[in-house]
Amino acid sequence: VGDGLEIFVVVTKGHSPQGLESIRNVQEVTTRADTDRMFVIRRELKKD
Repeated sequence: VGDGLEIFVVVTKGHSPQGLESIRNVQEVTTRADTDRMFVIRRELKKD
């Protein structure tokens, strides 16, 4: 059981990831510039 949440966002080629830059803990994981872009947003889960 993990203690975090990962949200993956895919931006299709030719579209802007506008708005993603304002989200905390967002990281681009794309390795090639000529394809769709993929980002991961990581959040810690609330601990009881």
